Amino acid sequence: MFDPTIFDNLKVVMEGRLYDLDSEGSVRITGREDLVDLAAMSRTFRMLLRQGSGHCQAVISLSSGLTDFALERRIARSADLRPGAVLQLILELPAAYSERINALHDYLVRLWGEEAEVRHELAVSLLPEADAERGKPSSVPDAYRISIRFDHKIDESHIEDLEQWLDIAAMCLEHVEERKNWE
Repeated sequence: MFDPTIFDNLKVVMEGRLYDLDSEGSVRITGREDLVDLAAMSRTFRMLLRQGSGHCQAVISLSSGLTDFALERRIARSADLRPGAVLQLILELPAAYSERINALHDYLVRLWGEEAEVRHELAVSLLPEADAERGKPSSVPDAYRISIRFDHKIDESHIEDLEQWLDIAAMCLEHVEERKNWE
């Protein structure tokens, strides 16, 4: 048996709270990924959520690397670095939702405040053409993604906050799915 890391403890709380939200009917878990990158010696845990049969998906991820593990196990020491895990929420939306970018941004900044960076991205397909201009971007975006990344690492002292953040993430997903918020 091993002593669980900060990442392990946060992962258990995250997974438990999201399954609670699923059983309450607030969200529907559509995927779960528990990844270990042996090249970078890092771990990532992701859960994918939807609202019923909605068009939007939330990806909540928790990640930690070798530096965090070494600091936690006191293999390495640093006065200015603390071990922990990085929490991120990604909202994957249909491209048409980007028309409401200002309203969405204002809503998310009000919810998350100074704790997180809110970043918007549009994806377009590159369409190879028969003429000389190969790889010309499509004029119509394919997808819209909003990344919400916390500006600090979290640890066990943030467990109660983590549960609240997960509730807020479910609330974000519900908000973007409700059509009345777009009109």
